[in-house]
Amino acid sequence: MKSLGNYRALLAKVDEMTAGISTAHAAHITCHRGCDSCCRHLSLSLVEGVAWPKL
Repeated sequence: MKSLGNYRALLAKVDEMTAGISTAHAAHITCHRGCDSCCRHLSLSLVEGVAWPKL
């Protein structure tokens, strides 16, 4: 979907930035099955909901 180009570019930049953070702090970021306390506050915006199936 062409209209999601800016959104996808933003996602790429965010992914690049967070990859470095994840690597630098891997000992403190331990996502695993059954662990959800960090993610409970997350939600999807309308744009994310529309883009999700196409990512």
